[in-house]
Amino acid sequence: CKFNGLVVAPMALGSAVSSGHLSDAASTGSAKRWGYKLRVKSTFIDVAGDSDDDGSLSPRASSDPGSATCGSESCRVHDRYMNELSGTMSQIWGHSTGEMSQGSLPDKDDIMASSSEMEGPTRVLNSGMQMSNTGTPVTDVMPSLPAYAIKPGGRLDGVELLCHIKHAAREVEKSLHQRRRRAVLDAIQEIPDQVGDALQKSAMGIVDDVSGEVAAVKDLIEGGNECAGEDKDQSGINTAVAKLEVIPEMIQDSLEAYFSKAERTVRARVDDMIQNLESADLANEQVVKKVWAIPIEVQQIAKQAMQAAVVESRVQAQLQIDCALASLDDSGARRLAGVAELRIMPQVPTDSTDIVEGANNVVLDTVEQVVAVVEHESQDMPGVANQVVAETLLRAKVEIRGEGDGAEKPSLMFVTDVNEGSIGHPELCARPCLYFAKGECANGIACNFCHLGHPRRPVHPDKKNRQLLKDMPFPECVQVLSPVLREKVEELGLGEDVLEMLDSFAAELVGIPPGDESLAPSDQGLGGRRKKQLQEFLRSMTLRSVMALLMRAAPTTEKREAVEQLTANLRLASDRHRH
Repeated sequence: CKFNGLVVAPMALGSAVSSGHLSDAASTGSAKRWGYKLRVKSTFIDVAGDSDDDGSLSPRASSDPGSATCGSESCRVHDRYMNELSGTMSQIWGHSTGEMSQGSLPDKDDIMASSSEMEGPTRVLNSGMQMSNTGTPVTDVMPSLPAYAIKPGGRLDGVELLCHIKHAAREVEKSLHQRRRRAVLDAIQEIPDQVGDALQKSAMGIVDDVSGEVAAVKDLIEGGNECAGEDKDQSGINTAVAKLEVIPEMIQDSLEAYFSKAERTVRARVDDMIQNLESADLANEQVVKKVWAIPIEVQQIAKQAMQAAVVESRVQAQLQIDCALASLDDSGARRLAGVAELRIMPQVPTDSTDIVEGANNVVLDTVEQVVAVVEHESQDMPGVANQVVAETLLRAKVEIRGEGDGAEKPSLMFVTDVNEGSIGHPELCARPCLYFAKGECANGIACNFCHLGHPRRPVHPDKKNRQLLKDMPFPECVQVLSPVLREKVEELGLGEDVLEMLDSFAAELVGIPPGDESLAPSDQGLGGRRKKQLQEFLRSMTLRSVMALLMRAAPTTEKREAVEQLTANLRLASDRHRH
C-alpha cells in the first residue's frame, strides 16, 4: 500500500506486528522512496491507493486470502476475523459513492456481531459507535497522523510509524480490557436472579405435587362418606377438607419466604464482589479466584434455606393433618391418617440435595463462562496491533485525500444470521454470550444467548422495589406492570395487533374484560405515588426484564408458562417487524 511517500508492504493480519526496519524501495523513476515494511504471516490485504486502481486483490492475496501458517490458538481465533476484515476493507475502498471519515475498523467482537438496524439478511454496523467503558467511542483513542505526514510529499519513517502503532495499540487494548471486564460484571450480576428462578421453580414443583395429593385425599374422604351411606357429620368432613386444602398454600409461602431470603443473601454477596472488582484493578488470576468462590457460597446459602423451609413446611403440613383428623369421627380419622401419611407428607422432600444442586448448576454454567473469558483474555490481545495497523493505513488514506472533516462515518456491510438468543435485540434478547465475546461460541446460530452488542449494563430492581413487587397481590402487580409493557411495545412499533394481544393477555391474567379501567393503577394515596415511582424505574429496564418480573410474580405454574409464552410471541413479533 502506498500513498504520498509512505510505502507500506501488503499487510497480513494474523500475528502481532513484527519489528520494523527502514528499507529503500526502488521506484520506476530515478527517485528513491523510503518505506516501512511490516513482516506478517499469511493473510494479505491489498488496499488500492491510487485513483487508477481497480480495488482488486493482488495475485498473492487472491491465492492466499486468509490461511494461517501456524496452528496456535491465537491464529485460529483470529483467522475468522481476518477473513471478515479483508472483505470489509475491500468493500470500503471499492464503494464509489461512499463517504469516508476518521472511522475505525471494528474489533473482532464487533466484526462478527451486527447492529439492531437490518435490511433483509444484510446488517449494517456503524463502526464509529463502538463504545468504551467510559462511554467514549473506541475510535477516539486512535491518534491522528502528524500534520507533516499528510501534506503532499510528507511521510513517516519506520520508527515514527512503529511508535504511532504501539501507542494506539496500548490504548485499544485498555479499552478492550474495560469492555471485557464490563461483560464479566454483567454476567455476575445475573447470578442472584438465576438462583432465585431456580429455587422458585423447585418450590412450584413441590407445591404442585402436594396439591395433587391433597386433592386425591379430599376425594377419598368425600367419596368414602358417600359410599358408606351413613349419616355422618357433614360439617366435620367440610372442616377436615378445608384444613387439608390450605396445606399447599402454606408450604408455598414457607418455601418462597426462605428462597427469597436466600436470593437476597446471594445478591448482597454478588453486589459486594462487583463493587470490589470495579474499585480495584485486580489481576485476572485474582478475579478468577473470587468468581470461583460464588458457587461455593451459593451452595451453602441454598442448602441452609432449603433445610429451614423443609422443616417448617413439614411441621405446618403435619399440624394441618392433625387438625383435619380431629374434625372426623374415629373411622374417618383412621382412614385419613393412613392416606395422609402415605400420600401428602412424602411430597415435602426431606433431602435438599437435588434442589441445591439444581440452583448450583445454573450458577456454575455462568461462572465457567466468566472464568473462560477472563483466562483467555490474554489470547485475544495479539491481534490488536494488527487491527491498529489497518486502522492507521485507512485513516492515513482518508486524511491524505482530505476527507477527514465533516464526513459520515463509513458503514461496514457484512452478512450474518441472527442466532436464537439475539432475536428481539436489544429489548427482548437474552443476556450476552460470553463465549461469543471471545470468538468461541460452539452453538452458533442455535445459541440461546445474545451475540449482539450491549453497551450498557442491565438495570435490576433495588431491594426496596423488589420488596414492593413481592408484597403486591398478583392482580395488582399486573396492573402496575401493564402500562409499562404497553409503552415499551409501542416504542418498538410492533403494531396494533401486538398491543391488542398484550391487553387481552393482561386482562386474562387478572380475570377481567379487556379494556377494563381497573387495569389502570390508582394514583390516590401513598401507595399510588409509590407505584408511580416504581413504574418510572421499570421504564429504565428492558422489556424482557419487565416480563421476567411478571413471570416471577405469577402465583401458579400455568400463569408462569403463559407469561413465558407471551415473551416468546413478543420476540417473534419483534423479529418479523425487524425484517
